[in-house]
Amino acid sequence: MKKKEKNRYHEITLDEQPFKVEAGLSLQEISEKIEADLIFGCFSGRCGICKIEVIEKIENLSTRTDLEEYYFSMTGEPNQYRLACQCHVLGNVSIKTTS
Repeated sequence: MKKKEKNRYHEITLDEQPFKVEAGLSLQEISEKIEADLIFGCFSGRCGICKIEVIEKIENLSTRTDLEEYYFSMTGEPNQYRLACQCHVLGNVSIKTTS
């Protein structure tokens, strides 16, 4: 019996523009590869400059880090907001930049 091969690529939709990207990359790495207009500041989850809104398939991003939980507990923003510097893409996802 042949093993089912995992997807090597995912589709990420950024501000309604679809991109096919390698599996397992962070949003920061993806942003660099596709030359996206996603702005980063501290790269460590503290400043919030890279905040994004997840439009569809939030379950296809890595879970929120402790830094994200702290940041969003201070801002009071709902769960569909994430810090791009802290996210890894695990499947197809649609996001919107907020900056």
